Amino acid sequence: MANYGMEIWRQDGSFFASPQYTPMVLVKVIDLTVTAQTGGITQSYATGIPSSQRAILFIKATSDNKVGALTSLEINNSEWVANVILDNSTPSGTYGFRLYVFGNYVPNPSGWGIAFYDASGKCIYTGTSLPLQIKRVDNINGLSGFSAAAYSGFSYAVNQPTSPGDPNIGVTIFYNWMGASDGIAPVVYFVAQYNGGAPDLPVSMTKSLYIETQFYDDNYQFSLQ
Repeated sequence: MANYGMEIWRQDGSFFASPQYTPMVLVKVIDLTVTAQTGGITQSYATGIPSSQRAILFIKATSDNKVGALTSLEINNSEWVANVILDNSTPSGTYGFRLYVFGNYVPNPSGWGIAFYDASGKCIYTGTSLPLQIKRVDNINGLSGFSAAAYSGFSYAVNQPTSPGDPNIGVTIFYNWMGASDGIAPVVYFVAQYNGGAPDLPVSMTKSLYIETQFYDDNYQFSLQ
Protein backbone atom coordinates (compact mmCIF):
# COMPACT_ATOMS: atom_id res chain seq x y z
CA MET A 1 0.00 0.00 0.00
CA ALA A 2 1.07 3.58 -0.60
CA ASN A 3 2.65 5.90 1.93
CA TYR A 4 1.38 8.88 -0.05
CA GLY A 5 -1.68 9.83 -2.11
CA MET A 6 -5.08 8.14 -2.04
CA GLU A 7 -6.08 4.49 -1.64
CA ILE A 8 -9.19 2.60 -2.79
CA TRP A 9 -10.69 -0.21 -0.69
CA ARG A 10 -13.41 -2.64 -1.70
CA GLN A 11 -16.75 -2.89 0.08
CA ASP A 12 -15.56 -6.05 1.85
CA GLY A 13 -12.60 -4.16 3.31
CA SER A 14 -9.94 -5.59 1.00
CA PHE A 15 -7.37 -3.33 -0.65
CA PHE A 16 -7.87 -2.41 -4.33
CA ALA A 17 -5.59 0.38 -5.59
CA SER A 18 -3.04 3.03 -4.66
CA PRO A 19 -0.25 4.94 -6.44
CA GLN A 20 2.15 2.10 -5.53
CA TYR A 21 -0.14 -0.71 -6.69
CA THR A 22 -1.22 -0.99 -10.32
CA PRO A 23 -4.54 -2.74 -11.02
CA MET A 24 -5.12 -4.42 -14.39
CA VAL A 25 -7.73 -2.52 -16.42
CA LEU A 26 -9.35 -3.03 -19.82
CA VAL A 27 -7.15 -1.42 -22.47
CA LYS A 28 -8.38 -2.98 -25.74
CA VAL A 29 -11.43 -4.74 -27.20
CA ILE A 30 -10.87 -6.48 -30.53
CA ASP A 31 -13.60 -7.93 -32.76
CA LEU A 32 -12.35 -10.19 -35.52
CA THR A 33 -13.29 -13.10 -37.77
CA VAL A 34 -11.07 -16.06 -38.60
CA THR A 35 -11.62 -18.39 -41.56
CA ALA A 36 -10.52 -21.98 -41.03
CA GLN A 37 -7.88 -23.24 -43.45
CA THR A 38 -6.27 -26.54 -44.33
CA GLY A 39 -3.16 -26.78 -42.20
CA GLY A 40 -4.61 -24.46 -39.57
CA ILE A 41 -4.33 -20.70 -39.25
CA THR A 42 -2.94 -18.15 -36.84
CA GLN A 43 -4.52 -14.72 -37.21
CA SER A 44 -2.63 -11.89 -35.53
CA TYR A 45 -3.70 -8.43 -34.40
CA ALA A 46 -1.28 -5.69 -33.38
CA THR A 47 -2.82 -4.30 -30.19
CA GLY A 48 -0.86 -1.06 -29.95
CA ILE A 49 -0.10 -1.92 -26.31
CA PRO A 50 3.58 -1.24 -25.54
CA SER A 51 5.56 -4.35 -24.67
CA SER A 52 6.85 -2.51 -21.59
CA GLN A 53 3.36 -2.94 -20.07
CA ARG A 54 1.92 -6.18 -18.72
CA ALA A 55 -1.02 -7.69 -20.60
CA ILE A 56 -3.51 -10.55 -20.27
CA LEU A 57 -6.05 -11.74 -22.85
CA PHE A 58 -9.52 -13.34 -22.71
CA ILE A 59 -11.58 -14.66 -25.66
CA LYS A 60 -15.30 -14.97 -26.39
CA ALA A 61 -16.93 -16.64 -29.40
CA THR A 62 -19.41 -14.28 -31.07
CA SER A 63 -20.76 -16.49 -33.87
CA ASP A 64 -23.37 -19.20 -33.44
CA ASN A 65 -21.08 -21.81 -35.02
CA LYS A 66 -18.49 -21.49 -32.26
CA VAL A 67 -15.36 -23.62 -32.25
CA GLY A 68 -12.38 -24.02 -30.00
CA ALA A 69 -9.56 -21.54 -30.53
CA LEU A 70 -6.33 -20.92 -28.71
CA THR A 71 -4.93 -17.46 -28.04
CA SER A 72 -1.51 -16.11 -27.22
CA LEU A 73 0.25 -12.79 -26.74
CA GLU A 74 3.69 -12.18 -28.21
CA ILE A 75 5.95 -9.18 -28.64
CA ASN A 76 6.64 -7.77 -32.10
CA ASN A 77 8.14 -4.34 -32.83
CA SER A 78 7.90 -3.36 -29.15
CA GLU A 79 4.16 -3.99 -28.86
CA TRP A 80 1.93 -6.87 -27.84
CA VAL A 81 0.40 -8.88 -30.67
CA ALA A 82 -2.70 -11.01 -30.01
CA ASN A 83 -2.92 -14.34 -31.86
CA VAL A 84 -6.03 -16.45 -32.46
CA ILE A 85 -5.17 -20.00 -33.52
CA LEU A 86 -7.46 -22.50 -35.27
CA ASP A 87 -6.28 -26.08 -35.71
CA ASN A 88 -6.17 -27.80 -39.11
CA SER A 89 -9.03 -30.06 -37.95
CA THR A 90 -11.37 -27.07 -37.44
CA PRO A 91 -14.49 -27.46 -39.64
CA SER A 92 -14.49 -25.15 -42.67
CA GLY A 93 -16.19 -21.83 -42.07
CA THR A 94 -15.67 -18.32 -40.75
CA TYR A 95 -15.84 -17.76 -37.00
CA GLY A 96 -16.26 -14.58 -34.98
CA PHE A 97 -14.45 -13.73 -31.76
CA ARG A 98 -14.11 -10.84 -29.33
CA LEU A 99 -10.85 -10.36 -27.45
CA TYR A 100 -10.60 -8.47 -24.17
CA VAL A 101 -7.07 -7.27 -23.38
CA PHE A 102 -6.17 -5.94 -19.93
CA GLY A 103 -3.03 -4.04 -19.01
CA ASN A 104 -1.43 -2.23 -16.09
CA TYR A 105 -1.81 1.28 -17.47
CA VAL A 106 -4.46 3.69 -18.80
CA PRO A 107 -4.13 4.10 -22.59
CA ASN A 108 -6.10 7.34 -22.94
CA PRO A 109 -6.35 9.41 -19.72
CA SER A 110 -9.33 11.72 -20.11
CA GLY A 111 -7.81 14.77 -18.43
CA TRP A 112 -10.80 15.18 -16.12
CA GLY A 113 -12.18 13.39 -13.08
CA ILE A 114 -10.26 11.23 -10.61
CA ALA A 115 -6.96 9.67 -11.70
CA PHE A 116 -4.10 7.72 -10.13
CA TYR A 117 -0.49 8.30 -11.18
CA ASP A 118 2.46 6.28 -9.91
CA ALA A 119 5.76 7.75 -8.79
CA SER A 120 7.09 7.72 -12.37
CA GLY A 121 4.17 9.82 -13.61
CA LYS A 122 2.34 6.97 -15.40
CA CYS A 123 -1.46 7.04 -15.19
CA ILE A 124 -2.55 3.68 -13.75
CA TYR A 125 -6.24 4.16 -12.95
CA THR A 126 -9.05 6.65 -13.55
CA GLY A 127 -12.70 6.99 -12.65
CA THR A 128 -13.66 5.57 -16.05
CA SER A 129 -11.28 2.58 -15.98
CA LEU A 130 -12.81 -0.91 -16.13
CA PRO A 131 -10.82 -3.10 -13.71
CA LEU A 132 -10.14 -6.77 -14.33
CA GLN A 133 -12.67 -8.83 -12.38
CA ILE A 134 -11.35 -12.33 -12.84
CA LYS A 135 -13.25 -15.45 -11.76
CA ARG A 136 -12.63 -19.19 -11.74
CA VAL A 137 -14.78 -22.06 -12.98
CA ASP A 138 -14.31 -25.31 -11.03
CA ASN A 139 -16.73 -27.45 -13.06
CA ILE A 140 -15.39 -29.42 -16.05
CA ASN A 141 -18.76 -28.89 -17.76
CA GLY A 142 -18.45 -25.12 -17.42
CA LEU A 143 -20.99 -22.54 -16.27
CA SER A 144 -23.99 -20.98 -18.04
CA GLY A 145 -26.45 -18.14 -17.69
CA PHE A 146 -24.16 -15.18 -18.41
CA SER A 147 -21.88 -13.81 -21.13
CA ALA A 148 -18.26 -14.85 -20.55
CA ALA A 149 -14.77 -14.73 -22.03
CA ALA A 150 -12.23 -17.42 -21.19
CA TYR A 151 -8.54 -17.41 -20.48
CA SER A 152 -7.52 -19.68 -23.33
CA GLY A 153 -6.27 -23.11 -22.39
CA PHE A 154 -6.65 -26.89 -22.55
CA SER A 155 -9.60 -28.48 -20.75
CA TYR A 156 -9.63 -32.24 -21.35
CA ALA A 157 -9.26 -34.95 -24.01
CA VAL A 158 -11.05 -38.20 -24.84
CA ASN A 159 -10.32 -41.21 -27.03
CA GLN A 160 -13.32 -42.29 -29.10
CA PRO A 161 -13.22 -45.64 -30.98
CA THR A 162 -14.67 -45.39 -34.49
CA SER A 163 -14.41 -48.99 -35.73
CA PRO A 164 -16.95 -51.42 -34.21
CA GLY A 165 -15.16 -54.28 -32.52
CA ASP A 166 -11.68 -52.73 -32.81
CA PRO A 167 -10.74 -50.41 -29.92
CA ASN A 168 -7.37 -49.66 -31.55
CA ILE A 169 -8.91 -47.44 -34.25
CA GLY A 170 -10.51 -44.13 -33.40
CA VAL A 171 -10.02 -40.42 -32.83
CA THR A 172 -8.62 -38.35 -30.00
CA ILE A 173 -10.61 -35.19 -29.30
CA PHE A 174 -9.05 -32.27 -27.43
CA TYR A 175 -11.26 -29.63 -25.81
CA ASN A 176 -10.26 -26.16 -24.68
CA TRP A 177 -12.09 -23.52 -22.68
CA MET A 178 -14.16 -21.00 -24.64
CA GLY A 179 -16.43 -18.17 -23.55
CA ALA A 180 -19.68 -17.27 -25.30
CA SER A 181 -22.88 -15.28 -24.77
CA ASP A 182 -24.35 -18.17 -22.78
CA GLY A 183 -21.39 -18.97 -20.48
CA ILE A 184 -18.05 -20.76 -20.46
CA ALA A 185 -17.55 -24.40 -21.47
CA PRO A 186 -15.09 -26.82 -23.08
CA VAL A 187 -15.30 -26.71 -26.91
CA VAL A 188 -13.67 -29.07 -29.44
CA TYR A 189 -10.34 -27.66 -30.60
CA PHE A 190 -8.37 -30.54 -32.11
CA VAL A 191 -9.27 -33.96 -33.55
CA ALA A 192 -6.64 -36.56 -34.49
CA GLN A 193 -7.06 -40.11 -35.77
CA TYR A 194 -5.26 -43.06 -34.21
CA ASN A 195 -4.66 -46.54 -35.62
CA GLY A 196 -2.80 -49.05 -33.51
CA GLY A 197 -4.03 -48.21 -30.06
CA ALA A 198 -5.41 -45.24 -28.20
CA PRO A 199 -2.75 -42.78 -27.03
CA ASP A 200 -2.24 -41.71 -23.44
CA LEU A 201 -4.19 -38.58 -22.56
CA PRO A 202 -2.95 -35.49 -20.72
CA VAL A 203 -4.31 -34.66 -17.29
CA SER A 204 -7.63 -32.81 -17.47
CA MET A 205 -7.68 -29.16 -16.43
CA THR A 206 -10.97 -28.97 -14.55
CA LYS A 207 -10.48 -25.33 -13.55
CA SER A 208 -10.22 -22.23 -15.71
CA LEU A 209 -10.14 -18.45 -15.39
CA TYR A 210 -12.80 -16.28 -17.01
CA ILE A 211 -14.50 -12.89 -16.90
CA GLU A 212 -18.18 -12.02 -17.11
CA THR A 213 -18.32 -9.68 -20.09
CA GLN A 214 -21.61 -7.79 -19.84
CA PHE A 215 -19.98 -5.09 -17.69
CA TYR A 216 -17.21 -4.58 -20.23
CA ASP A 217 -19.48 -4.83 -23.29
CA ASP A 218 -21.75 -2.13 -21.88
CA ASN A 219 -19.00 0.32 -20.93
CA TYR A 220 -15.83 -0.20 -22.97
CA GLN A 221 -16.60 2.37 -25.67
CA PHE A 222 -16.97 5.13 -23.08
CA SER A 223 -14.00 3.93 -21.04
CA LEU A 224 -11.59 3.66 -23.98
CA GLN A 225 -12.64 6.72 -25.96
